[in-house]
Formats: sequence, C-alpha cells, structure tokens
Amino acid sequence: MTRSLIMLSILPLCTGREYDPDLPWKHLQMFYNQFPHLKPSSDRSYGEVCWGYERSCRTDQRYSNHSCPGDYTGWAESRADAELIFYKQADFGYIAERREEIHEFCSVREEHRQSSLRCASNLQFCEAKNMLLDLRGLDSKKLSENLRYRMDVLKEGDILLNCDIDLTKLKEEQRFMSPLQSWAPELRNARESDSPIDVSSSNCDLYIDKPVYIMKLDAYVNMYHHFCDFFNLYASLFLRSTNGADMFDTDNQVLIWENFPYFSNFGSTWRAFTKNPILNLKDLAGKRICMKDVVFPLLPRMLYGLYYNTPIITGCRDSGLFQAFSEFIIHRLGIQTNPPVSKLRVTLLSRSTKHRRIVNVEELVSALDATGRFHVSLARFDHRTDFVEQLQILRNTDILAGIHGAGLTHMLFLPAWAGVFELYHCDDPACYSDLARLRGLKYITWQNEDKLFPVESQDGGYGGPAHQKFRNYKLDVTEFLRLAEQLEDRVRNDERYITARGNKVDPTAFNGIKEEL
Repeated sequence: MTRSLIMLSILPLCTGREYDPDLPWKHLQMFYNQFPHLKPSSDRSYGEVCWGYERSCRTDQRYSNHSCPGDYTGWAESRADAELIFYKQADFGYIAERREEIHEFCSVREEHRQSSLRCASNLQFCEAKNMLLDLRGLDSKKLSENLRYRMDVLKEGDILLNCDIDLTKLKEEQRFMSPLQSWAPELRNARESDSPIDVSSSNCDLYIDKPVYIMKLDAYVNMYHHFCDFFNLYASLFLRSTNGADMFDTDNQVLIWENFPYFSNFGSTWRAFTKNPILNLKDLAGKRICMKDVVFPLLPRMLYGLYYNTPIITGCRDSGLFQAFSEFIIHRLGIQTNPPVSKLRVTLLSRSTKHRRIVNVEELVSALDATGRFHVSLARFDHRTDFVEQLQILRNTDILAGIHGAGLTHMLFLPAWAGVFELYHCDDPACYSDLARLRGLKYITWQNEDKLFPVESQDGGYGGPAHQKFRNYKLDVTEFLRLAEQLEDRVRNDERYITARGNKVDPTAFNGIKEEL
C-alpha cells in the first residue's frame, strides 16, 4: 500500500508576519492576555480582561456579563449563589470545571514512548498525541453498512498509543456507553503499542501532522441539533492543551465519524473552524492512520451538557460563552452588521412544512406594516437558501418571530439587543425560551390560548404525544399585535439598541417595560 503524508507545522511567526488568530476585536483582548508571547509588537493595550476560565482571571475581568434578575427559587438562596450556579452551568465556568476534570491516562516510563491521552470525566472530551487509528476493518463495510451512531465501528486494538495506558482507570470512566454522550464506545478499544507512532513509523499508511477533530454529529438536517455540534466544537477549543498558536487555527482536519457523504444546508459553518475539505470514515477505510494531535470534542447530547440537555437555573440569563460563539461565527463567516434604523426590523419565519404553519401569516405581516413602526421580512428559508445569506438577514434583525421549530435557532446570531417572539411553543415551553436566555435575548410567547386556533391538517391530524406540534395554527391578529408591541418597547428601551442607532431619545419615552424574566 502506498504511504501518504499530510503535514503541517504551526508556527506563531512566519515570513516576518505577526501571528493573526483571526478573532473579533473583543476576543483578541482575551486571547493576547492569555498568550502574551503572541501579542503584536505594537504598543496597543488590550486591557485587563480574560475569558473567565483561566485560574488567574478575577470576576471583574471576565468577558461574561450574566445576571439573575428573575425567580431562582428552589435553585439558590441568594442572587450571588444563583449567578455562580448559572456561570458553572452555562458559561465559561463550565469550561473551567471541565478543564479541572482532565487527567492523563498514559504514563511514559521509557524515553521512546511519546503518546498521551488526556480526558475529562466520563470521556466526554479527550485529546491524544501520537495515536494510531486502524480502520482496515471498515474496508468491507464502508459501502454496505451504515456506521452512523454505531458503537461497534472499532474493535479492541484499533486505537494504539505508544505509552502505558491505565486501562483500569479508563474503564472506570466508561459510564456513558452511548454514541452521542461520550467517547467510551471508541476509546474502550485503546491498547498499547510497543512501536513509536510518528512520521517514520512503518505501521502508518497515512500520517497526519495537523490537528484532527473527530466529530460524531447529531441530526445535521436540523439547525437546532446541528448547532449543538458546532457550539460544542467551539467550547472544546478552550479545553485543548495549547500554546495558543493552534487554538483557533483553521489548518486542521475534521473527520466525521460516519461513512456517508456529509451534506447540510448549514455546512458553510465549517469554514469558521477549518479551511480543509471534510473527511469521513469512507475516505479513510482500509488504512492505518497515524495522527500527531487528535481531539475528541464535547458531544451534542451529553448528560448535563451544554445547549441540549442543559439544566439551566431559572431566572438567569446571558451566557458569555454563547455570546462569544455567536460573535466568533459571525466574524469568521464575514457577516456584515448594520446599525438599526427607525423602523424595527422584523424577520417572520414562514414554514413550508406540513405542520406548524401559520395559516394567516399574511394578515400578521399586514398588521405590523400598518403601524408604520416595523419593517417586516417574511423569511421562507429552505435547503435552497444559502446559509450565509440567512445569517446576513438575521444579524440585521431586531425581532425574530416564528412558531416553535428549528428555524428559531437563528436567534443565536441576532444582535445583543434583539427580541424573540415564539408565536406558540406547542407545549414545549423551555426549548427556545432557554436558548434565548442563554443568548441574553428578550423573549415572549403566546399567552392566551383562547385566541389561538388550531387548524388540523388534511390527513385528519395527530392525537399522540406532542400532538400540538402536528397542527397548523391561526393567530388572533389583535393579540399578535399586542404582544409584538410589548416586545417592541423592550427592544427600543435597550441601551445597546439606542447606542447602536446613535439615538439620543430618552429610553423612558417609549412607555418601556422593565426588563425581567
């Protein structure tokens, strides 16, 4: 078999140019304070700010601006306690706790043994160096079997590390034997190699000298679920052991842990993380792949994970980690942000699916238009709509409105002052209200079900669990307008909105509603 080589040497400086991590300005401040050896030679000051997970980071220096203005009864005895709980559950405090969990499973007793395996609790995040992945057993399966969500992709010894592995400790961490909850199904197969694993090894059919991110994905046809993948990949960048130069570098290799070609309308988001083509198991089946650096990122459906299954304390809001993710994606994808104008920019999501359509959506648009205070865009996003174009619209939206559905995940990329109007939560009230809280956005939903009129589909409807999601709806126009105007007041009163607009109007002039949960 012909031996292949993919090589990269990441250096902070090259050809006389200063290192550029390609981050938003606010993020550059934290990055250069964390890695001062990478700072540009200019005299520019970056202030005393930090992400928040660094051990030396003081509370008053943190990037985060979370708060607990609502009811946290049953969770905490004081506001300070509530804020600390939220910080650890859903902010950079979560990163700090995962970093504290990381420990080494490899010991090196001889000089020539150079592999390592570091993992957080329950193998929910891991990082390996000098690892061999043997995929020769997949050669006969790559075309005939679906390997997605399979826990038997590998067998014992298909992962090799040149070190003394503490197999007892590794087994103790295999509590969550599930495809999207941990890396236990894969790493239980790790065994020791007596031979070095490096570029000179004869056991390597392919050697990759750039960081490899192995991804087990959730449902990537659905924006809500696929952005669980992207968010946890972003969070994992802060868990890596790094000198900074490769922390946000895009010259890496993403390997999707399935054998069918990846296609998603949200696939352009990968450009924020990698500049190289995405690989999957089919591309590498039949080979022994040796990798210098391997990352097993946080997974989308972890118990007590972030985003999906997040047990968020009530009454708290505004995660700095979620805000950072939003700004990172917007920056990396080159989305332009325009200042607000006199009319609030409303994007109303219109579904083209069989269920959860608003049958009188045109009436709602006309009612908003008639006030003279809104500029309304009716968004009919589907697989033909370029995702970057979608983000360009949403980043320049003041109010996002839509019925319960994955399209509301666009709220991740709204401006900080924006509001979300979930027209009806379809008996799933926490999903998008929690996401709005994580992003620190204003949120409102339908309150009077006497003014909400279900319309059964032509197939006779559905009476099973979650049946409210299998209907269409007609909304009372007057009630819709009343709620929209409540949200309008809250947006117009936001100091960030006023500042962004360059508006000198007294915010109390809008009969404002106190911002609370």
